[in-house]
Amino acid sequence: MSPAIRIQIVQSDEAAREALAGHLRACGYMVETCGDVETGLSQATTVGCDLVLLEPALAAAHLSRELQDEHQQLSAQKRALEIEHEQLQASARHLHVLYAFSNVVCSTLDLKAVLTLASAELAKAIPHDLCVMTLLQAPQVVLHFYAAFSLTHTLIAQLVDACITSAPRRLGQHVTPDNVLYHINGPIMAFGDGLQQAGLRLQTMPHITAPLTVAGQTLGLASLYRLSGDAFTAAEETMLGLLTTSVALALRNAYEYQKTRDLALRDGLTRLYNHAAFQEALERKFETFLRYNRALSLIIFDIDHFKTINDTYGHQTGDSVLQELAVLGLASVRKTDILARYGGEEFGLILPDTDLAQAQILVDRLWRKIQGHRFLPSTTALRLTVSLGVASTASRGVRGSVDLVHAADAALYEAKHTGRNRWCVAESVDAFPGALTPLPVRPETTLTPD
Repeated sequence: MSPAIRIQIVQSDEAAREALAGHLRACGYMVETCGDVETGLSQATTVGCDLVLLEPALAAAHLSRELQDEHQQLSAQKRALEIEHEQLQASARHLHVLYAFSNVVCSTLDLKAVLTLASAELAKAIPHDLCVMTLLQAPQVVLHFYAAFSLTHTLIAQLVDACITSAPRRLGQHVTPDNVLYHINGPIMAFGDGLQQAGLRLQTMPHITAPLTVAGQTLGLASLYRLSGDAFTAAEETMLGLLTTSVALALRNAYEYQKTRDLALRDGLTRLYNHAAFQEALERKFETFLRYNRALSLIIFDIDHFKTINDTYGHQTGDSVLQELAVLGLASVRKTDILARYGGEEFGLILPDTDLAQAQILVDRLWRKIQGHRFLPSTTALRLTVSLGVASTASRGVRGSVDLVHAADAALYEAKHTGRNRWCVAESVDAFPGALTPLPVRPETTLTPD
């Protein structure tokens, strides 16, 4: 005999529900009853009913609730997908900005160009009025200001003070005023201007800062300021942190390129600029003279009787003399001057923004300093002398850098021809016609120790 069929009745009207249940039981069915849908359906599942008789009104209400719940779930899922889509779009925009920014900033190996491009691209990505790039270039800390307005002297001083104060925390080292240099890219407001007198206060300018770090090495900081008083958002601060990664990479590439280029342009023995670098620098400075009419002078000098030093004391001593003379020469010239090993025991000194009268003062000072210096005191103290030739763009007949070299070289030749240990000035390219013909062979004077 097969088991009786189990039926679940779900009806809100108790009298009708019990009447139907009684009739079905009389027919041999096993019947369970309930007055609400949720309980009835749960009960039917628990006891394993074969059939559920559900009141139409309750069924419709239950179905409506299920549809509503499903609709709410679908709406929540849709919103979650929309949020995820918005986040993906924002990430795509960030990646596009980062890609474009990196391509521009890393497109050059010139340090100044890297900084200029970086400041311009940062202005596109994050609106601001002032960008300050703080670079660690031992032993100095160099601030580069890129402003969309005229900087005031007061604000510059405040920015420098802020750098000194925050250096231990932000840069991991102490900085003194003597260590700080700065470059201003843009106009500076004159003293006495109304806005200068009112004063732009650094404390009232919202700003954000991010480190310039690559491969665990901090190269400096990038800081953005706003005059409007509008605070930077958290998203802008995050974006700055992402963009400065590319800036730091571009800076490191520029530094490495400069080191490599510097090695290629340096003399291996004296670490002065070599002949190629000398020619390149002279050509560049001569173009500046032609364009802006800024005076340019040149000194060429060499060691008197240098062959005797090598023959008497050996080439190692001769090399040491050249190295010591290079150090002495660097200590005797200005930062803007360019000292190079022109060849052998001969040196060239380019003097930008220096007329012939000023060059004569400098060459006399250099000549006297070398003459009074005791070379190699730890071994054999030698008194060395040098002969020097001076020329300038004011020398008659100087039309190009080649003429300038020719005039200075001829003046050097004249100094040697007239007795050595002296300096001569080329008033014109053809001031010393005899310099173009070889001198007669003269016996070398033997050098003796002090």
